[in-house]
Amino acid sequence: MSQGLKELSHSKENVTGASIKEWSPAPKLRDRFGQTTDSNEDECYRSYLRIPIVTTAHVTSRGHHITAKVIVRDISIDGMGGYTICPYQKGEVIRVKLKFTLPQNRVVEESILAEVRWATKVDQREKVFFGFRFYDVQEKNPKLFTYLKELEDHFLTA
Repeated sequence: MSQGLKELSHSKENVTGASIKEWSPAPKLRDRFGQTTDSNEDECYRSYLRIPIVTTAHVTSRGHHITAKVIVRDISIDGMGGYTICPYQKGEVIRVKLKFTLPQNRVVEESILAEVRWATKVDQREKVFFGFRFYDVQEKNPKLFTYLKELEDHFLTA
């Protein structure tokens, strides 16, 4: 967990966002073999299976107390990716309210703190791809962890 997220999860301080001019491309990441990769190209560095899902989530920026709707394209135990028009900044701490349906039409509604790992503007449009990282899901939100494990298991057996 980043130091900023750790500090904010135990305090009432605000995190401020950046303007659209301060966006940077998605970071280069190292996979478990030490190879550098674009965060959107090679997913072998991930700890958990990414499950394709189409849903919306509500994201509240801690510094601005503004809630925006984002489109979720995939989710895993340690994060999610999707699209938005909001100018999130790498390292920004946010609260994500998720709502999705499990097998047998059970609806899940949970909330968790996350960190913006990357945000990349697409072409000249206002659409932004993002990656949010969840930390300590099993410890901080055991219900969400159970739901995500169930979703992962269902995806693997489908």
